[in-house]
Amino acid sequence: MTQPNLRVLHVGEFLQGGIASYLDELLPAQVCELGAEQVALVCPGDHVAYLERQTGYQIRPYRRDGRDPRSLARLTVEFRRALREFRPTVVHLHSTFAGAICRPILAAIARRRRPAVVYCAHGWGFLREVSPAALRANEWVERALARPTDAIVSISETEHRAALAHHLPATRCLAIRHGISDPTVPGAAPTAAHVDAGAPIRLLFVGRHDPQKGLDLLLEAMALLEPGIAELTVAGEAALRPGRSSEVAAQGVTWLGWVPHHELHVLVRAHDALVVPSRWEGFGLVALEAMRAGRAVVASDRGSLPEIVDDGRTGVLVRPLSPERLAATLGALTRPQLESMGAAGRRRYEDEFTAERMNRQTLDLYRSVSTRP
Repeated sequence: MTQPNLRVLHVGEFLQGGIASYLDELLPAQVCELGAEQVALVCPGDHVAYLERQTGYQIRPYRRDGRDPRSLARLTVEFRRALREFRPTVVHLHSTFAGAICRPILAAIARRRRPAVVYCAHGWGFLREVSPAALRANEWVERALARPTDAIVSISETEHRAALAHHLPATRCLAIRHGISDPTVPGAAPTAAHVDAGAPIRLLFVGRHDPQKGLDLLLEAMALLEPGIAELTVAGEAALRPGRSSEVAAQGVTWLGWVPHHELHVLVRAHDALVVPSRWEGFGLVALEAMRAGRAVVASDRGSLPEIVDDGRTGVLVRPLSPERLAATLGALTRPQLESMGAAGRRRYEDEFTAERMNRQTLDLYRSVSTRP
């Protein structure tokens, strides 16, 4: 069978954080495979800066002031324009709002003229800690919008199982686990962190300052530790209120603000362990980035984190998730233990979580849905 001439249009309504990292792996690989003229991205103009590997693909920006009606209307206009001018054979939608805005537009196109539709939620809404009514509404919306969707991609096996449990169509659901590539910066190879044996354990938190990421739990845990046991560095800020973080007066805590993604690898390597106390998590990319850097991960047992962190081998899972239990776990860490777990994490990354695997599987999916009957 002749392979289709793929033209891929990606759409993202919010890029900061994990989605930008995902696109930074996916889009350059597709440019290499398909050609720069065959790959395009619709996204907010002020989010383009979150993309660090803009290697020739077409960017079609629109103005986003938030999730207000005018911003969503601008996304609608730019998406319709991209369909008309770029004429994609595959549309790949990233996150809930992109899926909710764009799939009804695609459903209105006659099937024989409609591009193949791939949707990735990057974290299912029905896995969040919200009211039962909100969960039911989210499940209903996702099931309704699945009708014009040719493939529903989950970035972890945990997310894939959740999609099936919430009655999304099994024949269109599949898992393509997130993968990342090694950084190309000088000195990127993972090494042990050389410090005095009696120095405090150096902990790092990276992420948004919101309830999902559990920074409040970590700060409470730090307050329970005896002085001198551990030091914490916090990178990130409140995503919905730029410039205002959840900083509080806490002993042994250093606040960095938002750190550019290309600096993250060096920052991780400057610490002994990463702490990921998330209340829910679609994938937990930062945990994988720590493993890539040869660092241990202390994480909650929520979402897909147990799929990434091998408890007792590449890190420690905190069960149950509470400030007291987290403090006890952090207080028991030793530097030799963390170095052993970091080395095991690096090997696990190399075996299971490379970007090359993710990119190959994604292109295979595009070719499959493009040759549908």
